[in-house]
Amino acid sequence: MNEKSIGLKHNVGDTLQLQFAHNNDNERYYVKLFGYLKNKSILITSPRFDGVPLKINNDEKFIIRMFSGNDAKVFTASVIHTSLRPYPHLHLTYPDDIQSITVRKAERVNCDLIVTVQNKKFNPSADDGLSASIHDISTGGTQLLAKSALGEVGDSVSINVKVTIAEIEQYLTIQGVIRRTINISDNDSFEHGIEFKELKENDKLVLLAFIYEQMIKN
Repeated sequence: MNEKSIGLKHNVGDTLQLQFAHNNDNERYYVKLFGYLKNKSILITSPRFDGVPLKINNDEKFIIRMFSGNDAKVFTASVIHTSLRPYPHLHLTYPDDIQSITVRKAERVNCDLIVTVQNKKFNPSADDGLSASIHDISTGGTQLLAKSALGEVGDSVSINVKVTIAEIEQYLTIQGVIRRTINISDNDSFEHGIEFKELKENDKLVLLAFIYEQMIKN
């Protein structure tokens, strides 16, 4: 993990996480970056709840997290202006300081997660998937521990997992490939090395946020 202070270098359409800084709302809202003018302001879509734009007051302060590649960036910003035309959006103060933490692809964090795994080739009748556990994870893959084999090397699997970020539950569906399997005779279980395929944008965002939070805790 490498932490540093950087400038804002993101693209229009990138996803951001917003969290209110001054109340007990731990909810994190996902918005889109529309643009920014250095040292002036940042333009984003308005956060929504159940599809409805939230009412945001000027000077409201947010903690903002941005994820690009394997970088997690964190900064604070306040609302300068809100507007509903031509679409609900906010102007935020340009950050004075942005902290960036690089999560290396191979860098694993410890965790304790229960997942369900589907492998239509190996077990086509298991519609709900088979249960397994994860004890460490990275942005590139994980190891699954299960009571029975989940497939063979080279098989594609779909992993459904619930993670908790800032006390908020998030659900992920991750596609992966089995790269190795080991039968652990001591406890009659199977260990599977999984390489993740290209993640969907929101799933990668959530996974990076989860890994970032585990790194901070540890």
